[in-house]
Amino acid sequence: MRRTMIADRLGLPLLAVIAVTAMGCIGEPFEPEEFAEDQDSALAGCASAPAWAEGVTYATGAAVRYEGKSYECIQGHTSLAGWVPSVVAALWRETSTCSTPNPNPDPNPNPNPNPNPNPNPNPDPGPNPGGATHSGYASYNIYDGIPATSVKCNLSPQTYGMQVTAIRRDFFQQHGINVLCNKCVRVTSKSFGGGYGATAIARIIDESNDFSLNGGTRYLDLAPQVFSKIGNTDAGSIPIDFQIIDCPAGLN
Repeated sequence: MRRTMIADRLGLPLLAVIAVTAMGCIGEPFEPEEFAEDQDSALAGCASAPAWAEGVTYATGAAVRYEGKSYECIQGHTSLAGWVPSVVAALWRETSTCSTPNPNPDPNPNPNPNPNPNPNPNPDPGPNPGGATHSGYASYNIYDGIPATSVKCNLSPQTYGMQVTAIRRDFFQQHGINVLCNKCVRVTSKSFGGGYGATAIARIIDESNDFSLNGGTRYLDLAPQVFSKIGNTDAGSIPIDFQIIDCPAGLN
């Protein structure tokens, strides 16, 4: 604001004033009060922002705080484990630091004596899918040794590391082969009925014809390599939620 007023008085373009100021031709002293006001404003914004949480639907423009910083949502989504603001730059933009360094740090910090020894090696990497969530059941089907010519999408399961699935036929009828054969599913099992409450992503390569099972809610036939990540294969079928999404790198 001050440089704009100077530009108005001198009749100079704003960029010229900024350049002259940088060279010291206009002696504008550093004013700590203005810096403190800016810092107070940033801290106030952090205080009003809720903490980021898993399982929350965030709209574009929503503000959260996470690990001492504030972030702005740049793409609407429902948060999942691994989609933390400091990691997924496709969803969050850092806006400010919420706290200043402590001049008197604790001389006897108490680190967590029980860190998690089993971090998730496969956090969900996909951007916001934007698709509807379907609830029902998933079974599994063995795709080892199946050639591309034997599946609807003419795609080899081995190309995708066996991270593949069939989806019930009426989805192909609704969306078309050219759409679904270029999509993936993100599937999350329930924490009961043989499910682990875990999430996996699989490439759609085929259609399923046994959707009359489980009361007509059998949606997916996952490869065992995918099914075993989210449920016990001894269960045969497990309750799930899933969305049709754009495939992440590695499953394109």
